[in-house]
Order: sequence, then C-alpha cells, then structure tokens
Amino acid sequence: MLERDNDRWLSWSDHGPRDGKPVFFLHGIPGSRVVPAGLAAKASAVGLRLISPERPGYGASTPTRHYGLDDHTDDLLSLADFLELERFSVLGFSGGGVFALACALEATARMDSLVIVGMPAIPLMEDPFSHGGELSAGTWRLGRDNPETLPARLEPLLASAESLRDAMHQAMSADDFAVLSQESLQSAYLDEIRAATVQGPRIAAQSFARDIALMAKDWPFKTEQIKHKVHVVHGMHDNLVFPEHARCLASRLPDGELSLLGTAGHYTALIAPDTLRLLSQ
Repeated sequence: MLERDNDRWLSWSDHGPRDGKPVFFLHGIPGSRVVPAGLAAKASAVGLRLISPERPGYGASTPTRHYGLDDHTDDLLSLADFLELERFSVLGFSGGGVFALACALEATARMDSLVIVGMPAIPLMEDPFSHGGELSAGTWRLGRDNPETLPARLEPLLASAESLRDAMHQAMSADDFAVLSQESLQSAYLDEIRAATVQGPRIAAQSFARDIALMAKDWPFKTEQIKHKVHVVHGMHDNLVFPEHARCLASRLPDGELSLLGTAGHYTALIAPDTLRLLSQ
C-alpha cells in the first residue's frame, strides 16, 4: 500500500519477474489489481512485469469521489517512483484506456510502449451509443448525460460478484465467454470481479460511476496533444465495445497504429499474442 494525499491509500499487484520489462496495467470497469484471467501468466512468459494499481474504491484502494485523470497520473508516477522505475510501458484496457491516454501527456519522457485495448472513444464519436452492447451503451449514456443517477442504477447489478459476473457473461461475445468459461479461468475471472466490488455495492457503484463519467464526458485534453505512439488494439468480435471506437480513436491520434484482431472479443484481445508483442518491443 502506498500512502497518498488526505490519508488515501493506493493498492496494487506486482506480477512477473522483477527484472522484467515493467508494464502498468490500467484495469477496466469493472476491474481490479487481480488482472484478467490468463494475462499475468502470458505476460510473465514473455518477460513482462505487470503492475496493476487499483483506482479509488476498487479492491483495497481508499474510495473517493473527487478523483480525476490528473490525480490518476499522479498516482501512477508516484508508484513508479516508489518502485524505482525510471521507465515503463502502459497497457490501458477498456475503461482504463482514457487513464492511459492521460498518462501519456505527462509521462511521455518515461514511457516506452503505450497500448490501448478495447477502449470506448465516446467523446470522439457522433453516435457512440450505436456502437456498443446494450449494457455498455446504457451506462455510457448515463455517465455522459446523467452521471448523478448512475450509482443507483449500478448498485443492484453489484449486489454480489456473481450477479455482476453473470451480467458480464450475458453481454460479452461467444469468443470471450468460451475462454472465460474454461475450468482453469472461471475462478480467476470471479476473483477479479470480487476484488473490484469488495468494498460493497454502494462504494463500487460510486467508483464505477465516477470512472464511467470520466470516460464518457469530454476529456480535459485533445487527442491531438498526444505525441507518443499509441497502439490501438481491438477485437473484431467485441460485443461490449464495437470496433468503430478503435477506428475513431486511432484516426484522431497523431501517431496511432490500429490493430484489429479478427478472431478476438473484448477480453481475448487483451491476452492475444499480438497485444503482448507490442508491449515487449
């Protein structure tokens, strides 16, 4: 645990060889320091050290409603200093993607690879809600237009880790479901969800809603300001965030490289060999 301002504590996990190439994994919504099933082992196998900080209200990190993209960047850089990491890569997954982009503005000089997987690009699109699954698009719309109502809408869904897992299973693609239903990964996926909601439905709902609003409302930066090369990776079978989001994001970045994975969904794009290869470069 790392102490931050106002008696706030930051929790994280650290997987893989200590002399491996450090990669900050910025989790999605939901998400936690328990990284998605299969990712830690695959990353470790190619020499990556995966460090996953939890945003406030997730896992063991102290909750707070007053938290923005700049606060997250400060947290990441403070954790990098604490771990004595001069350079690092960043992997932003889904709802964690906007936090990764914000980091690129302040940490370009210390950042190696920057990879974004399955990220919604809501403020950049004329009609983002037509390019997401029903569960995803519904929360995006509330996060953008009525964020104060979103925690109450999310709380029943977060009554238990099992209820959230079941809702995610129903929303994801057949490719994702087939992978996450494997006996070796079922418990790992549920562990990730449990860690994300361990502080209870109310805190989890408030924390998720805060981050959804940060993702869905106009960002406090322009994508044209990001000079670092950004690898934008997306599964063509992603039923949560449709590939149009990735195409839009890559087109708006000065140095964006788009990789559409033809056989991958939302989660399987994250653990694809091509994604890990980009981080290993």
